[in-house]
Amino acid sequence: MRCWEVVVMVTVLCPSVWCLPGDGDADGGSSGFEETPLTKVRAVEGGRVLLPCDLDPPTPGDTTLLVLFFRYDSVFPIYSLDARGMSLLQGKQQASEPFQQRSYLKVSRGQQGLLLERVHPEDEGEYRCRVDFLGSPTRNAMLMLDVMGGWAWDDEVIRAALTRWAEVTLSCQVRGGDPRPKVTWWHEWSLLDNTSEVNTTHVVKNILTLPPLTRADLNKTLTCQATNSDLIIPMSATVRVDMHYPPRSVKLLEESTEEVTLSEGRSRPIVCEAEGSRPPADLSWFSDGHPIPRQLLDIEEEVEGEVSRSILHFSPSASDDGAILSCRGFSPGLPEFVLEDSVQLYVFYKPRVEIDLEHDSEDLEEGDDVTLECLLNANPPATSVEWERNGIPLKSNASLGVTVSRTTLHLTNITRASSGVYTCAATNDEGSTTSSPLQVDVKFLPTCSEDQHTSYGVGTMEEILVSCHVDAYPIPTDFRWAMNTSSGVVDVPLSLSSSSGRSSVVRYTPRTQKDFGELLCWAANEVGRQRKACAYRVEPAAKPEAVSSCAAERNATMPASYVVLSCVPGWDGGLNQSFVLEVRQEAKEELLEDFRDAPEPQFFVRGLLKDVHYLLTVRAENARGLSPPITISYCVQSESRATTLLVSHARNTLLVLMPFRGASDGRAARADGVCGRGRAAGVQGEAEKV
Repeated sequence: MRCWEVVVMVTVLCPSVWCLPGDGDADGGSSGFEETPLTKVRAVEGGRVLLPCDLDPPTPGDTTLLVLFFRYDSVFPIYSLDARGMSLLQGKQQASEPFQQRSYLKVSRGQQGLLLERVHPEDEGEYRCRVDFLGSPTRNAMLMLDVMGGWAWDDEVIRAALTRWAEVTLSCQVRGGDPRPKVTWWHEWSLLDNTSEVNTTHVVKNILTLPPLTRADLNKTLTCQATNSDLIIPMSATVRVDMHYPPRSVKLLEESTEEVTLSEGRSRPIVCEAEGSRPPADLSWFSDGHPIPRQLLDIEEEVEGEVSRSILHFSPSASDDGAILSCRGFSPGLPEFVLEDSVQLYVFYKPRVEIDLEHDSEDLEEGDDVTLECLLNANPPATSVEWERNGIPLKSNASLGVTVSRTTLHLTNITRASSGVYTCAATNDEGSTTSSPLQVDVKFLPTCSEDQHTSYGVGTMEEILVSCHVDAYPIPTDFRWAMNTSSGVVDVPLSLSSSSGRSSVVRYTPRTQKDFGELLCWAANEVGRQRKACAYRVEPAAKPEAVSSCAAERNATMPASYVVLSCVPGWDGGLNQSFVLEVRQEAKEELLEDFRDAPEPQFFVRGLLKDVHYLLTVRAENARGLSPPITISYCVQSESRATTLLVSHARNTLLVLMPFRGASDGRAARADGVCGRGRAAGVQGEAEKV
């Protein structure tokens, strides 16, 4: 009776199935030198094996020089160690293909030979070890390597993918045994297959084909048993079924399975759960069928047994409105079996607003009609739309040619006043949004600017500079000057004028009395030439006219000794004028103070004494001389009934008006009311130009 060995070979007839079998032994034949003993060595595929070879010299004191390993199918050594001129440990080792990187010659006593790692089935066969010594004869050793196929690890595991067509075939192969052994397959105590097949005179095997696997087959243990006598304990090999299977379900844990309502910029969690996958499912997110990069997602992942959970903290934008958000799950071992659940996103967002102008904004001229559209995109729809020009709300006004119709602003017969910055704003339940400003510039002919100097006084043979300022868009391209005298209109040579932007300055010199009159200025731009000229009176210079409407006023918060004197200036005589204030005590009519060179006829006087009458005289002055004087009489009363009013020329401050009457002929006008005659006194303090 001979012993035997059992080898289980596994074949899986489905995708994604692999086997992790165990160890076994093998028999082998011999070849090589007939008188050299043959040593049998067994190895497991994928494991490691030592091909033994005695490297020690047979004679004491001798030295090992060279070690060579040969295969039966090679005339050249597959491995060599050259120790000539050095110790065996320092010898030069060299391996040939396919043994490089997986073979090494061990020279330590007690475990000498060629160590072969990651054994291949092709490594099986005869090997010869040749050892040359310095004085002793060459020694040869014959080896037979038998490689056991199908077993790579000690853990006997069959891994299979669960599909409805998956079939797993297990082959249990037994070598040796006398009498021939019987091979059977078992699951726990149940016999699965007892039909043995004779392969060769030395090999008996049993092939077990399992029905399509189910989840219930996970971790099922299958045992191959070989026996040929009741006197010998049966040999056995066991395998365990480990399985990959896809998830039973992938679903979004939402109250509604059709849509999810969100607000733009407000994050909320969306949970996807996969159940029943082995190993736990991988979950990924898609938008309209396109994968969302993980670096753009804020997700949390959880695994509980066969349940995988992905929590997406989603902050939507307006572009996500109407998109299909999907979650897909699959087992890492079965990427082709994918389940998914989807939901449509309904995103609320504030209005997106912009203005569209149907005309080219650079070609608008006075008299045109213009329509502006407020383009809206909002969810929910906008509840109100408002238009503004320069920050002022616009309403329909037929007299001004303005018609507002929700998203449309129509301007009829536009003028330069229609120029400005236009915006539209829309509001819904999510908030309000204002469009980017749209600058509208209406082109118009040049016209004379307001508030410019229009009267000039000059003597004959004196040169003056006259400035012409116009309002225009676009800015003028040229200016024309002419002189209108009693003799007619004569153009001023261009060489006498210079222009910049919306202004032009002309140098003019009247040579005779006939050269006085009106200087006329016209500007032109791309719209056309100015229709009405700007006129500047040039006349012989004279003394300025007297001021008028003088009033002495006191603020209610000011002390009684303070007063503000204001007048209205007269014609300046064609020259720059300034103003003079003289303060006298009425009783003596002597000059107390003299204030000159004020740019305006406004003065702040302080230090006045109670019950003393003062004369306040104002004159205008230019290069030609002084204007006639205007004098008022002012007295600080101990108790008076003041009249309170608001006056514009006092910078809008609340003042107490002391009633006086002016005297246009230069004589003093005394204040009404009782003001006792005190002793002669002067002004205590100073007067300031206001």
